This record gives sequence, structure tokens and C-alpha cells, in this order.
Amino acid sequence: MNTSLKRMKIKIAAILTIFLGFTASSSIAASSPQTLRFLVDQSEFIVVGYVQKTVTGHTEKEGNFRIVKITVKERLQGKVDEDTLSFKFYNNSINFVPANVQYFDSTYVILFLSNSSGKYYTREGAFGVKTLALDEIEVYKKRIKEIQVIQEITDKNKMFSETLEWLVKCAENEATRKEGTDELNPKKSLTELYSKDDLQDFKQALSPEQKERLKKALLSSKISHNADFALVDMVYKKNKKEIDKFLLINFKNIPEEYLFAYAPDYMDHFLKKHGSKKAHALEDEFYKVSYKGDTKKIKDVVSQFINLIEPEIAG
Repeated sequence: MNTSLKRMKIKIAAILTIFLGFTASSSIAASSPQTLRFLVDQSEFIVVGYVQKTVTGHTEKEGNFRIVKITVKERLQGKVDEDTLSFKFYNNSINFVPANVQYFDSTYVILFLSNSSGKYYTREGAFGVKTLALDEIEVYKKRIKEIQVIQEITDKNKMFSETLEWLVKCAENEATRKEGTDELNPKKSLTELYSKDDLQDFKQALSPEQKERLKKALLSSKISHNADFALVDMVYKKNKKEIDKFLLINFKNIPEEYLFAYAPDYMDHFLKKHGSKKAHALEDEFYKVSYKGDTKKIKDVVSQFINLIEPEIAG
């Protein structure tokens, strides 16, 4: 089996494992990845809500399920008369990857909704439910108001340029980063894989000033094991050394239990820039031990890989 096929298989397995515990919406199965711009355009209603609680229910026909009660705090789009919304969802089931809807007690959410036969349902499964901190809610509210105005523009060229700038704004803030990078660079995300429409070439239209802003946003990001490689790809060419050092720090911070899922992206990146026969051999070994689920050996192989490439990156 060639390395690219191995990589594809293990990534699919990793995604399935990560999403295994996620829950499903009772009315609409989880759907394909959708960006904020799409959700605003397609949703009849958008509300900010507070999850009061989730309770367990059961019927002989449906088995076990949970019901969530959400207090409507703000209405951002459409007229929702109800002050409380209720949805049914199911634990430990998968209708499709990506993840299905889930709710958490005492959290704030933004809901992207439509209504069918008098019942509300979330748009695009889990992508229509965003569980966020209050400061993140405020960022989303700004971006939603902005794109609502942009979508009313009738001049195509002006709409494109305004949308491009809006996507850069999204990418600059960690709260909305993926909303921006998934459209700015869809080939490096799931967006292109699932999209039924011709994607606009925003990446090629980025100005030097916008690229500089994106670079600053990347390098000022909090340390996280889940780096946004769509953003990395857009700004890497003229900032290789800085970005490699930043990514190495993130690579080292992947929790042991998630190495099999996140390490492939980092290894793939560094192999293209700092590849050697030994590094490629370690990559092959990584996939072998990952298939076996040997966490200890996975950690050992990743450590060897990091020790191999670190001197070149630090030099």
C-alpha cells in the first residue's frame, strides 16, 4: 500500500473515531460542512440562545433520546416568536460524518434554523449549531451582520471584493477562523470535497496587505494541537522559517491520545520541507503502528520524528 493511500485511510479512521460519540438531530441528519456565509444565506432564522438543560426521553418506537430546551436571547435573522425552543436529539449515533448535533447544559449557542410544517430544525446538522463562549458570540454577531449587508450587494465585482475582505476578517479571529479559511482555501479543507457548487477563487485574489494580516493572525494564535493548515498554506511561501517554528511548537503539544489523528498533517507538512529517508521511514512506521492502535509506539515514533527535524527547523 503506498503512503498516500495509507494516509487517506488513517485520516478517515481518525475522523470516524473523533466523531463517534457525537449526537444526531432527530429532524435532520448531520450534513456536509457548510461555512458561515452559506448558513446565513440559507437559514430562515438565526438566534442566540442559552441551553437551559437537556433531559432524557424514551419511547418504545424511538428508544432513548434527549430533549434540549433553549431560551431565545437574541434574534439575528427572521422572526421567531417563541421565547423557548425545544429539539430532540440522540446520543451515541452517527448518521454521517461530519459530526451530528449535540447540546451541552448551561451553554450559549447560535442556531441557524429553518421551519418545516411548523417545526424548527437546524440547517446542515451540527453546522447549524455553534456552541460558543460569550466573547465568541459577539464576534459571530458582527460577522453575521456584515455578511447580511454584503449579500444585498447587486454588483458582482463589489460583492466579491467585499466578501473577500469579510473572509479575511473571519480568518483573523480564532473564533471564526475556519469560517474564513474554509472558503479562502477550500482545497485544504473539507469544503471542496463536499461542495456542489463552483467555488470562487478567493485565495488568488488576496492582496499583499491581506496576506500580511493573515500571517500575523496565524503567528499570534494560541498554541493548539489542531493548526489550521489552510491558513498555513496561504502564507507559508514567504514566511517559511517563522511558520515552521510555530508549527513545531504546536506539533509538540498534541495530546498523546490524539497523535494518530493530528500528527499526519504535521508530518506531511514537514516531510515536504525537511524530508529525508529517515523521516520518510518514520512516517511509514507511524502508519504501521497506528493501524495497530499502539499508543505507546505511536508516541515513540512521533518523538523520533520531531527529534530528527527539530535541529534543521531551529537552525
